[in-house]
Amino acid sequence: MPVARLSAAAYPVAVDESGLPRGFGHAKLKGEGSAAPQTRGNAAVDPPDGKAYSNVGLRLYKASELAAAIECIRTQYWSAKAGYAIPGNDPQGGEFALDNADELLAAQGKARLLYIARPEELSPVKAFSDLGRFERDIELVWGDRALLAE
Repeated sequence: MPVARLSAAAYPVAVDESGLPRGFGHAKLKGEGSAAPQTRGNAAVDPPDGKAYSNVGLRLYKASELAAAIECIRTQYWSAKAGYAIPGNDPQGGEFALDNADELLAAQGKARLLYIARPEELSPVKAFSDLGRFERDIELVWGDRALLAE
């Protein structure tokens, strides 16, 4: 699971005392609509700095483990009449999401974290008011370009 450590992570990854991912705070999949507030239950174990590991939207899977997780989810939650009926997902949409496989693999102890990004590299623009922050963040990231030339 590629991650970054962020303040108020929108997609927090809960880790156990050994640092292994055990669950996710993805608001949509928890039936909470928009971004869930970071709590002790959906963030790193008692983070002293107020930051949590966050899913960064990339995934790496061992193919056999992903196939097994999908089959397990299909067996439990699929019907030909309604599609998928996974708790927390849109009940009308019949939706299956890779986040569901991530959650299952983490609960089974089969997921690992891969720290791959700085917070500034995860700077989405979803509204005009986000542009100033984005420009500051991209300037910091662009400042690293000299490191690539070495």
